[in-house]
Amino acid sequence: MDIKNQIKFEERNVVFIKIENFSEYTFKDGSIENLVLISKMGNEDAYFDVGALCYKRRTRINRVKHYSYVDKSTFNKHIAKALKNYLSENYLSLTINSTYTILSRLKLTIDDLYNLSEEKSIELKFNDLDHCHIIYENYTAKLVDKVRSGLSRPSFTSSYTYAKKQKICFDLIAANCDLDGKAFKERYTEIKGFSAANIEPKVYNDLDYSIFLSHCKKIFYIFSDFIINNGLFPIRLNIKDDKYDINQYEYMIKNPKGRYANYFLDNKTRRFLTRRETVINAKRIENVEQLPIRFKKSEDDLPYYLLMSYNNYENSILKANESNSKERLKVINLAIASFAMWLILDSGCNRSTIFQMKVKDLKSLKNDTTHHKLMTIKGRAGYKKIKIPLTKKMVKGLQDYVKFREFVINQFVQEEQEFIKDDLFFGFTLNTKVTLKGTVSPFSIKDIELFRSWYSSFFDEESWINPRDIRRSNSNIIKNLNEGIQVAAERMGHSNAVSIKHYSEATKEQTYTQLSEFFDEVYGQIIFKNRNTEKVIPIVTNVECSNTLAGHCRTNEPTRAIGFNDSIELPNCSNPASCLFCEHYVLHTDEIDIRKLISLRKIIDLHPDKNDEMQIVKYRVDEILKYIIDQNKDLIPLISMVKEEVDEGYLDEHWENLMNLFIDLGVDFYA
Repeated sequence: MDIKNQIKFEERNVVFIKIENFSEYTFKDGSIENLVLISKMGNEDAYFDVGALCYKRRTRINRVKHYSYVDKSTFNKHIAKALKNYLSENYLSLTINSTYTILSRLKLTIDDLYNLSEEKSIELKFNDLDHCHIIYENYTAKLVDKVRSGLSRPSFTSSYTYAKKQKICFDLIAANCDLDGKAFKERYTEIKGFSAANIEPKVYNDLDYSIFLSHCKKIFYIFSDFIINNGLFPIRLNIKDDKYDINQYEYMIKNPKGRYANYFLDNKTRRFLTRRETVINAKRIENVEQLPIRFKKSEDDLPYYLLMSYNNYENSILKANESNSKERLKVINLAIASFAMWLILDSGCNRSTIFQMKVKDLKSLKNDTTHHKLMTIKGRAGYKKIKIPLTKKMVKGLQDYVKFREFVINQFVQEEQEFIKDDLFFGFTLNTKVTLKGTVSPFSIKDIELFRSWYSSFFDEESWINPRDIRRSNSNIIKNLNEGIQVAAERMGHSNAVSIKHYSEATKEQTYTQLSEFFDEVYGQIIFKNRNTEKVIPIVTNVECSNTLAGHCRTNEPTRAIGFNDSIELPNCSNPASCLFCEHYVLHTDEIDIRKLISLRKIIDLHPDKNDEMQIVKYRVDEILKYIIDQNKDLIPLISMVKEEVDEGYLDEHWENLMNLFIDLGVDFYA
């Protein structure tokens, strides 16, 4: 008996609540199991079905209805209560942080706990201290095992995911059980977030980069022409350059299994052979003059053992050539993904920014200007408009893509045009559905990964360049053209500092050089009028002393650090930002203290009315980071990682609370 077929997924009477109204909803005793939270992603609403987490078995979120179907028999009242208390404790920070990212991590942790409960027969009760110890002990052991297993693999890059999951598990417990957090955690191994030391970022040379860009461009035009001209399978892939000579046929159907596939598919080009060609090929493979056929009628006849496989493959091709076939939809998906990669390669822009682009962003494009730029919204830039510079060839490519997009919508999307709205990119979810209804989905990294998988089946894995490495390589190619950091940063839609910290040369030494270039040149007279020197003013590091909101402190007797003049006010222990200018300030070069520093800097970055004092503090943070990198260049990956997480909203707790206070007082950080 197939148990899976007995699972009944049902709808719920869901309630859509904006994240900022969560407190009011729970005050009215609203049920968590029916809750869908709404947050903002740019100018659009983003939905997260929190209530579905109360059920162990659930479907993926329906992209039209914005919620999941659930198996109501798997409802867990303990998880429901724990989630409600957890969100009540954390909803304020969710209103300004990267809500979707944090809730996605929560979902992954909850799913892990469901699996742990089943494996170890543990009841997921979070209001009982003994049960909490059992849950935390077993979950920590499971995460530690994964870290140990990961460290044995060359591909292992980081333990941060496991560290975050452990923290979420503890936060669930702390929100539901009265405990001494420090005493509770001291009994167990704390998973530290770190990057694998042997992983160096890749930067590709001009030749490899241009070849990959050329591949993506050619694939887009081959596939888009096939769809627009209603071509018939197979698709001929003829791509030749300095490194590759590809001449193959693509049918978009599963490769036939069994030993007889090589009888009717050409070994080099994978072309489907005619029956006569198959007869000749079979004789060659079996080294016989005649094939064993009882009642031979023509030279095209195939023996029974080969005939069935041949006919099945032929029928698959005939079905693929039907209108609206899954194979045609797959070609559309690959065409869209290849164009998205081409655009990322040309612009060096962040993939998430590309994914969120709208057709209206292209209206200002012209093919007769020297500098071609798109204006679009970047979420990690506070949802502000940024410029995306393009090459002239990319302008024509965008115009061709828009025509292809319109053709696909008119011919394939039908009643779901409203769901696509003005999105530049979209995709089709390929499954067993006969019709197209319900198959349109937002474009995401999943579509890029599917394109990567297909691409790697024709070219070797080494020729693929992932989007993060594209940004580094694009940045360096621009810099190597003597256009400098400013142009490279503009192309990628971020500041010079981000360009240097995240997208500089592959080696630590090259990264260090560009960091120095930035800190030596970017700040002006506003900073140095408060100093007796233009050199870096050092700090004390890694000395055990009192913990503070800005790092650590050796004594509570504030003294102006040597190097600052009387123009800057004396440090004050009640003002944690002033600690950075104190002689007794100490920074531990670990994730915790570095997150404090970068969180402080982030708040200043987001503040709409930055005064001179804020600029001075911001510079001091950058100066301290430069100083600790001077002492230990191995800190660069950690600083880059923390910076990226803070940009996503994962601030230090104190500075996060301060930001909440500012918002309550009416400060608009996104003005």
